[in-house]
Amino acid sequence: MSNSGLQDILPLSPMQEGMLFHRLYDEDAPDVYAVQLTVDLEGELSVPSLRAAARALLARHSGLRAAFRHEGLSRPVQLIPKVVPLPWYDHDLTDHPEGEREARLAELLKADRYAPFDLMKPPLVRFLCVRLAEDKYVFVMSNHHLLFDGWSQPIVLRDLLTLYGTGGDASGLPPVRPPRAHLEWLSRRDGAADRAAWAEVMEGFDEPSLLVPSASGAPPASGAPPALPELLELALDADTTASLTQRARSLGVTPSTMVQTAWALVLAQHTGRDDVVFGATVSGRPVEVAGAETMVGLFINTLPVRIRLRPAETLAGLVTRVQQEQAGLMPHHHYDLPSIKQLSGLRGDTPLFDSLLIYENYPSAPAGAVGAAEDGGGLRIAGFRGRDATHYPLTLMAIPGTELILRLSYRQDLLDLTTASTLGERLMRALRTLAGETATPVGRLDVLEQRERALPGAHRGPVAPAPAKSLPVLFEERVRAVPDAVAVVCGDVALSYAELDGRVNRLARLLVSRGV
Repeated sequence: MSNSGLQDILPLSPMQEGMLFHRLYDEDAPDVYAVQLTVDLEGELSVPSLRAAARALLARHSGLRAAFRHEGLSRPVQLIPKVVPLPWYDHDLTDHPEGEREARLAELLKADRYAPFDLMKPPLVRFLCVRLAEDKYVFVMSNHHLLFDGWSQPIVLRDLLTLYGTGGDASGLPPVRPPRAHLEWLSRRDGAADRAAWAEVMEGFDEPSLLVPSASGAPPASGAPPALPELLELALDADTTASLTQRARSLGVTPSTMVQTAWALVLAQHTGRDDVVFGATVSGRPVEVAGAETMVGLFINTLPVRIRLRPAETLAGLVTRVQQEQAGLMPHHHYDLPSIKQLSGLRGDTPLFDSLLIYENYPSAPAGAVGAAEDGGGLRIAGFRGRDATHYPLTLMAIPGTELILRLSYRQDLLDLTTASTLGERLMRALRTLAGETATPVGRLDVLEQRERALPGAHRGPVAPAPAKSLPVLFEERVRAVPDAVAVVCGDVALSYAELDGRVNRLARLLVSRGV
């Protein structure tokens, strides 16, 4: 790429640096940050008009033309050429038997999703147009996540469809605000204030709450072949979703705070910790940057959410506290994750967290009829399918709607389907609890199923009649009758009934003080 062909040379945002690092860390593995959007189209499609729209889209948004260079540089940069070729691929499946077309389409989509992007060869986006029948097409836009975030995707698609209707003429569209404006704003931020805020959040944190204790992004010891994460989808029914939304409104919190709190409760019970941290994405579109909500680029940031559970606190108190704590951090959403980790007590390769929560509150995507060129009338969007992922062992995507959709993307080399399903069902139970009532103390909430509470390997003895007395009464009678008799044995340790009684009383007082 010659200098004469360059429009701009820009630094990377914190999120771009993180994604680039993870891609370079394991270049031989499938790229989890390759994003694929599939659009089902029905009606009369003008393929030349759609191709012209794609070419005009690349010309309109400079960030879509970016390439990334790191070798020989102290910090990586993104290079923006003035012009890039159009990566366009046509496939016609109408000569295949009708029963085979969907299978062939699935093969094409899989091959496209696994095809890597060369980060030094722009554009890091490509287009596929697959004809299934005379009036049925599948349009695929794949890109590297380095170029833009989920918020940008509907903006890109809306521009593409508008350009399709004009045959690629962008003169009627409003001017584009380039990503440079956001990067310049970032460079002027008060880093000391951000550092102080996150130092307070991470004070005393020295042990992560990991789903996979050894998670570090290293290849699996089992030698399993690398693969993109699998997806598990669950849905909270419409009535419960409505109740959850109403409960959030009554408490003065956002629905995303309800989901964050529910995940914290699940993570706490799964890891046995009352101080948990997981990751969350924030939009990163500051109001100080004019037009930020319509810009196309990678503005999101991944930040830790630290939630400390207090057993005596009600669920309502927990939810409102989480909302207040997270709202207080909004001015500091642009600090980078590696610097935040340095403020914690963690050292080495130990990650801050290995689960990521994404609440997809994005602009709505275009739907229905498409304004087409003169030879492409009667076209409509029949549906969308999107696939993306992260490098974390578990990524939880919450998609609001009439039903709250929960998508669990999990790495098969680190988590199996059973574990992912169990975590998903626990989250559903936590959400149902929050939707139903929030007066229960946190210490009394149990998101486990009855079968999960059973002791593994427990054996039943002979059935014997029991006196009509409670277990505590029977135990106290035994303490008075034979205080020095051995009550329990564990290895080399033996406790008499009197010693056990003393320990039980101390534990009871501790639990009472914590709200149990």
